[in-house]
Amino acid sequence: MKKLSTIIALLLILSGKALAQYEFEYVFDSIQNESPCVLFNDIIELDNGDFFISGIDMAKAGAVYFCRFSPDGELINEKRFGELILHDYHGFGADDCRVLTNDHGGFYMFYTYNPILNPTLLGHDPNTFDSKLVMSELNADFDILYSKEMTFSIDTVDWQSLLSQPTAYYPRILVGTVIENEGSGFVLCCEKLTTHQPYNMHLPNHGKDSTIFLKTDYEFNVLKNVSYGHERCNRFRHKNHLIYDAEYDKYLYYTSIEHIGFYVSHFDSDFNFVEEKTLAGTTGTGAHCMVLRDNVCDMDGLTLKRTTSHTTIIGAGTTQHHLINNNIIQYYAASCLEVDDNAHLVDSMVFAHSDINEPRKRTSVPMGCSVDWTEENRIFFGATPSAVICTVYFFNEFQYFILRVLDRNLNTQHEVYYDMGKDSTALWINTLKATRDGGCIIAGHFRNYVENPNDNYPRAFHSVVKKFPPESFNGIEEAHDNGLKVAFAYPNPGNNQLNIRTTLPNAHVEVYGINGKLICNQEITDIITSINAENWPAGIYIWKVVSDGKDAEKGKWVK
Repeated sequence: MKKLSTIIALLLILSGKALAQYEFEYVFDSIQNESPCVLFNDIIELDNGDFFISGIDMAKAGAVYFCRFSPDGELINEKRFGELILHDYHGFGADDCRVLTNDHGGFYMFYTYNPILNPTLLGHDPNTFDSKLVMSELNADFDILYSKEMTFSIDTVDWQSLLSQPTAYYPRILVGTVIENEGSGFVLCCEKLTTHQPYNMHLPNHGKDSTIFLKTDYEFNVLKNVSYGHERCNRFRHKNHLIYDAEYDKYLYYTSIEHIGFYVSHFDSDFNFVEEKTLAGTTGTGAHCMVLRDNVCDMDGLTLKRTTSHTTIIGAGTTQHHLINNNIIQYYAASCLEVDDNAHLVDSMVFAHSDINEPRKRTSVPMGCSVDWTEENRIFFGATPSAVICTVYFFNEFQYFILRVLDRNLNTQHEVYYDMGKDSTALWINTLKATRDGGCIIAGHFRNYVENPNDNYPRAFHSVVKKFPPESFNGIEEAHDNGLKVAFAYPNPGNNQLNIRTTLPNAHVEVYGINGKLICNQEITDIITSINAENWPAGIYIWKVVSDGKDAEKGKWVK
C-alpha cells in the first residue's frame, strides 16, 4: 500500500497538481545557556518545498543562526556563524543579515561589521574606524564558498564624546534591503548612521545619517554607488523598505520616523531622487494620527509588500490617537494599510486593540514579517495583543497570537488563535510566511515557566516553528485539528472582567463555576465580549463558546 501511495503522489507531482499540505510544530529543546534560543527573523520557502529560517541565537552570544526544515517538519540542517566574528569589530546579527537564494540550491548572505569605538569594551582598537559590508555565497549546507567585502568610512568626528552619552547609538553601517537585479546582480539599500540619541536626535558634531544605494554584479563588484544625506535620523529603516516597480522602472523607498511621520521617496532606475510623499495621519502633530512601529517598542520591522495593482500593503503595530467628543482617545493596535505611490491611504484594517494605560504592554506584530501572501485574495496578517515591551526580561503572563486571513479588500475571512498551551507565557511570534499550498508558517519563541519558574533570563525561552496547511482556516474542526483555536479568553489570570474574543457567527458564551453550575450565559455580538466578573469569588472557571448550536471552544479562566 505504501508503494501505491508513493506512485500516486509521484503522478500528482508530475502532473503539477500536488503541493505539500503538511501540518507540523517543531519545538526546540532549549534550556538555559544551551542552543538554540532563537529570535527568528526570516522564512524562505525553497523551490523543493523546504523552509529556510534565519534568526539570532541568544544562547550563543547573538550568533546568526540558519536552519532548514523539510515540508513535513524534519530539521534537516542548522548552523551558527559565530566563527565569522572579527577582532576589533562588533559581530553581525540577524537584524543586520539579509539572505537571498541562488540558482544552485544555495544562498547569498549579506552582512556588516562595525568598529568597537568604546575603549572600555573588549576588542577595542583605537585605529579602527571603518565598517565592512560583506557578501558571502553559501551552498545548500550553509558552507561559505565565496566572500567579498567593501569598506566604508563611518565619517564621524569627536566620537569620544559618546562616552558621556550612555543612550547614544554608535556610528555604523546596517544592511537594509537586498533584492536581485533582474538576473544581473544585486541592489542593496544600506543605512550609514553617524550617531544620535533615541527619538531621532542627532548629537552635535557628528554629521547626518545617509542612505546608500548600491548595484553590484553577482561577485559583489560595485556597478553603481549613490548616497543621500538626511536631516532626520534613519535608525528605523529596515528590510523590505526598498521596492522596485518593474512596469514603471522606478524604486520606492519607505521610511518611518518615530513621532515624526511615514514617508515614501521616489527614485528612478539610476537612483536619482524624484520626489517624496508623506502618508497623511502619521505626522503625530494632530489629534487624528497614528504612529507606525513594528512590534512592541521599536519601528524598524514594518513589513511592506507590493501588489499587482501598484500599491503597497504595510503591516505595522500602531499607536492610535483619535479626537472623540473633544477627548483624545489613544490605544495600541495592529494595522494593515494599503497606500498608493502618492502616500494616499487606499484602504486599512485595524484590530487587536490594547489599553494605552498599560505602558509596558502594546499590540505586537511580528518584527521579521507580519503580512504576506502568495495569492492576493488570501492575505495572512498576525499580531499579539498586550505583548510585553521588555525583550530582556520577560513577565510571567499568558499570551496568544492572532492570525487573520484577509481578502484583497482587507476584509477578514478567518480569525484564529495560536498558543503553546499551559506554558505559553510571553509568547512572541517573530515572523510569518504565506506558503505556496495556501497555508502559512510562523516562527517565534515562548517562555516555559513550568520548567523554569524562577528564571527570568532570555536564554531560558523555547523556540518554535509551526506550519499550518490551508484547511486550517476552513472551519472549527479543521482549526482544532491543526493546533488552532477559534475563541480565546483573556486576560488569564484576570480580575473583574473576563473577555472572550471570537469571530464565530451566531454564538454565545457560557461560564461555569468549578462545581459545574452555570453562572453566566451571554450573547456574542462583537469580536470582543466583556463579562463583568466583579462579584465572582476568586477561583477557577470554565468558559465555553457555542456557535450555531455546537460547542466551538472551551477553556479555564482564573480569577
